[in-house]
Amino acid sequence: MIQALRRHFLGLLAVGTLAAIGLSLSAAPARAAQPVRIGLLAFTSHSPTMIADAKGFFADQQLQADFVVFQAAQPMAVAIASGDIDFGVTAISGGLISLAHKGAVKVIGGALQETPEIEGQKVLVSKAAFERGMTSPDKLKGARFGVTTAGSSFHYMAHKLADKSGYARSDLTIVPLQKVPAVIAALKTGQVDAWTIVPNIAAGLTTDGSVVDIGKVADYVDNYQVTTVFTSAAIADKKPELVKRFMLAYSKGSTCTTRPLSTRRCPRPTST
Repeated sequence: MIQALRRHFLGLLAVGTLAAIGLSLSAAPARAAQPVRIGLLAFTSHSPTMIADAKGFFADQQLQADFVVFQAAQPMAVAIASGDIDFGVTAISGGLISLAHKGAVKVIGGALQETPEIEGQKVLVSKAAFERGMTSPDKLKGARFGVTTAGSSFHYMAHKLADKSGYARSDLTIVPLQKVPAVIAALKTGQVDAWTIVPNIAAGLTTDGSVVDIGKVADYVDNYQVTTVFTSAAIADKKPELVKRFMLAYSKGSTCTTRPLSTRRCPRPTST
């Protein structure tokens, strides 16, 4: 009887030990994903980054995407240079170019580009400006043009509209308002006359009649490279494998958004 109990106890002990080992093995984490801080604006033009995360493309590259949302492009460039974020996807701005010239920031890829066959940036005016005769981009002479910051992509587009239309850049009054919501509020209330913005936001602003769509940026700026992918010079120079992994994941997210709907095929993630 004692031998039988002893064998039973040893059997239970063995089962328990194996179970504990199995639990320990199953609980052992896989190689931890490397966090990367990615700056973006809350626009649909930044969807490739978010799609890459949702589809598991960053996880495929052992990366954990942590998004940091900005209200304008230039502060993102500064955050890259200071090391507060690792990668940025946003418009080319004066600040970005200045930091690149100083060797602090490097552009590592292209993102959004205006093409005539795809609906892109719209030129908007307030209802009051439209009623005063600003009914097309070539009639914006004298307009107060809303931008986030001086040197932003909005500032660049305003001047390119003037160049193509034949009036002087100085004929536009550039009004920096720091944040996109502030520009929207100023346009809707007539405090500024004009602005340019991505089509999904433009469509929402024109529904109540307080803002009017008067044209497309693509008709005035040929092959405009609106946004780029960039990182700090330190990461580009010292962590090229990290840059490669990030770009592999980002490019797959971009593939999901850039093809015509009829032919769009999103890559399959390899992670489970």
